[in-house]
Amino acid sequence: MKILVTGGAGFIGSFLVDELVRRKHEVIIYDVLDKQVHIDGETPYYLNKKAEFVQADIRDYEKLKKTILENKIEVIYHLAA
Repeated sequence: MKILVTGGAGFIGSFLVDELVRRKHEVIIYDVLDKQVHIDGETPYYLNKKAEFVQADIRDYEKLKKTILENKIEVIYHLAA
């Protein structure tokens, strides 16, 4: 299954991504890497290497829509806040 996890670079999101990958799903992490959570703004070292990472803001409707449609996403876990 193709799954998008918004906020997937956060604490809860990253653990969800790990479990989804473990269960053999294709996962895309969609996260803006907000400075409040990711102080240095760098991609976290702990992100699952088997998941694709898209750095983008959930409020950017066109980017989100494009990501969903181009990747034929079937399920979205919305953890971005």
